Amino acid sequence: MIGRLSKNLVVVAGLVVAATAASGASLEDIKKRGELVIGLEAQYTPYEFFKDGEIIGYDVDILNKFAKKLGVKVKLVDTEWNGIIPALLARKFDAILSGMTITKERAEKLNFSMPYAEATNVVLIRAKDDSIKTAEDIAGKRIGAQISSAGDKVAKEFQELLKQKGKPGYTDYKLYDHYPEAYLDLNNGRIDAVVNSLSTLAIVMKEQPGKFKVVTGIQSLKAYFGMAFRKEDADFLKFANEQFAEMKKNGELAELQTKWFGQTMERTGKGSRVGSVDWGVMIYAIPYMLKGALVTLEISSLSMLLGCLVGIVCGFLLLSEIAPLKGFVRCYVYFVRGTPALVQIFLVYFALPVVGIEIAPFWGAVVALGFNAGGFIAEIVRAGLQSIDAGQTEAAKAIGMTHRQTLYYILFPQSLRVITPPLTNELITLVKSSSLLSAISIYELTRATQLIISAKFTPFELYALLAVFYLVIVSALAQLSEYIERRLA
Repeated sequence: MIGRLSKNLVVVAGLVVAATAASGASLEDIKKRGELVIGLEAQYTPYEFFKDGEIIGYDVDILNKFAKKLGVKVKLVDTEWNGIIPALLARKFDAILSGMTITKERAEKLNFSMPYAEATNVVLIRAKDDSIKTAEDIAGKRIGAQISSAGDKVAKEFQELLKQKGKPGYTDYKLYDHYPEAYLDLNNGRIDAVVNSLSTLAIVMKEQPGKFKVVTGIQSLKAYFGMAFRKEDADFLKFANEQFAEMKKNGELAELQTKWFGQTMERTGKGSRVGSVDWGVMIYAIPYMLKGALVTLEISSLSMLLGCLVGIVCGFLLLSEIAPLKGFVRCYVYFVRGTPALVQIFLVYFALPVVGIEIAPFWGAVVALGFNAGGFIAEIVRAGLQSIDAGQTEAAKAIGMTHRQTLYYILFPQSLRVITPPLTNELITLVKSSSLLSAISIYELTRATQLIISAKFTPFELYALLAVFYLVIVSALAQLSEYIERRLA
């Protein structure tokens, strides 16, 4: 039994370890591959965002012009912002074009192209808030920004400047995974201001007229966005600089800015469209969330299959008479149960490429969740085997059966009735844990919802709909669990 399961596990492992990262970013490599692979976070309207299931925006239009010049296609890799630089260094893609501000700290690890957009940060406040008239008025206020963003850095530096002037710092400084969540908290009065680039906030004010206004002065020097490259990819950097220079000279860059911002960067304004809360966004979101739900179920099912293979083998080994194997499995189970699932996901996605093991994001998600589930399933199997009356084991020994034969032919078949209900509960846990995969930009149910929120700015409605989706899925699995329990009773 163990040998057969081990062979199955090897087959599954062989399937999932597939190299999909960009192996190089020289122009020759890109042309030979026929594909320009670019990392971005598709939650930064209007630079890149999802609309009708497709990533569009200012940066995407620039990339399409680059690809046309090279005679290749564009492949966009949607990546969480706080992991986008590690992913570039791990060669998940060729470069980053995602509204990334050029900073001294980033330039120590990456090369940046010439600027292609202004990134000067300002303060977004509620339209009716008259207590903040200048940037220094945010002293003693509650401030928000996106984690690892340029706005985060600017806000922290400005707080130090306020303290040097003898003024109080912020009463609360809150970091968000995504800016739309910060805008919602600002609108609801949970924070008093959000720090972000003016070009982006102009679109926020245009999409939500009458709710917000901006205050300048938090950043004394102008900042700019640039395209980011690995240090060794000098020829690609040179190509990008040549293209940006040509686009600025012939007016193409100004045309794209007018298309996406309503005017060129020098004259970015507030906008004036009148509108109201779009409750129909929930209907709009359903098809995309259904697509994400299918990915959630697919990953959960495959992870459960892998988890069962790993868990059954490890469950047997926990009762093995081979001490080294038993000790190894105990360490594995201890690690899985003692570390957060999110950390395990990050280890598979970010750490394995460093040691030369490349796994496609989808299969990396399956491996991470599968081995996480395997640690818990191993304990379920061990407990199930030990729940069988000891007399069964003694009887098997009396007729000359080996320890392995006893486990396989006597204990395991009888334990199935005991372990099946906990296994269905583990599947439910996997479905809920799959929401963590949004952190590595897997397009599952939670990630699909976040992408729509970034474009529509309606977090309350869409997170409520997300909760309904999970309740429906989990309720169906709970019914399945009760049915199986009744059949086995």
